[in-house]
Amino acid sequence: MHLVALMVLFDADGLLLLQDRTDDAPFFPGYWGLFGGALEAEETPLQAVTRESWEELCYRPQQPSFILEQDFQVGELACRKYLYAELYTGDRADLQLREGQGWGWFNEAQISQLLMTDHDRTALAALRDQMLRTNP
Repeated sequence: MHLVALMVLFDADGLLLLQDRTDDAPFFPGYWGLFGGALEAEETPLQAVTRESWEELCYRPQQPSFILEQDFQVGELACRKYLYAELYTGDRADLQLREGQGWGWFNEAQISQLLMTDHDRTALAALRDQMLRTNP
């Protein structure tokens, strides 16, 4: 099983920060997705998402909330994702795109128009549901 830990930053207006994967990415090239990556040996999902957030965004999560654990397939490869999310209140200029060919802050209507995997859409729906329960 290939394990990945992913992070979604959201702002006070509910906009989500997403990554445009490079056209030569090994998985889902050119798709919009979530920041993060594979767990290293002996690493917990929380440790991995903290490391990956720094590597990809130059951001150290403060108190990421666990959203879901989700199994999915990439061809013959069985995968499990651990999704975390955090309210971002800092200056957007402090974030740096270190991986991917682009990024952006999107609302739900905009996200529905992006090229994205079904499993990422399902994960974002779980995040949206949790946000609605937390802040009705």
